[in-house]
Amino acid sequence: METLLGRAKKAKANKRGSGYNPALTYGVYQIYAELDTSHTDEATGKTVYDNVELHAALIARKGLVSDYYRNEIVPTLFEYEFVK
Repeated sequence: METLLGRAKKAKANKRGSGYNPALTYGVYQIYAELDTSHTDEATGKTVYDNVELHAALIARKGLVSDYYRNEIVPTLFEYEFVK
């Protein structure tokens, strides 16, 4: 299984994005903002992602982070009464 960063490294430059730059350090937000490019199909009006594998990996990561936050972080916040 290829990692999210591995897919990001394969992102090519196009009209809407500059592509992966090995001199930079990428986080999930930067990958989403700079490398997960898309365009609207003129015939159907639907969003078409330029790198479908990268977009799918970002969606999967978002779900995993959400589960981690809900299962690991929130109980600790309630335990120490940071959230009521």
